[in-house]
Parts: sequence; structure tokens; C-alpha cells
Amino acid sequence: LRSTLSYQPFIGGQSPLFADYIVFGALQWARIASPYRLLDDSDAVAQWLERCLDLHDGLGRKVAAAV
Repeated sequence: LRSTLSYQPFIGGQSPLFADYIVFGALQWARIASPYRLLDDSDAVAQWLERCLDLHDGLGRKVAAAV
């Protein structure tokens, strides 16, 4: 995943595909269920997750993260 995201913004290329949403779902669950920080901000997967959270007018961000 890191390798793929090092040269394109989404798993699917320039825009998200079903695979992006599947992986996002798992990481979104971890984001809202646990206060433990899984990824460093500089990680390509963390940056991809931020892009996914911004999709659909930031719908993913509207779900509060665990604190």
C-alpha cells in the first residue's frame, strides 16, 4: 500500500476506487474506536487517509475520532 501511494494519490490512481473505500473503512474504524495513533503524519498511508477523509465534502471527518 505504501509503495502504491508513493506514486499516486489513491490505490485506484488519480481518483478513488472500491479498493480505496475498503481499506479506508478499516482505518476509519480504527480512527474512531481507538485513541491510539496508528500512523505518523509523514507516512504515505496517513496522507492517503487524510485525502479519503476529505472525500464527499469531508463526510469521513464528521465522525468524531476517539480521544
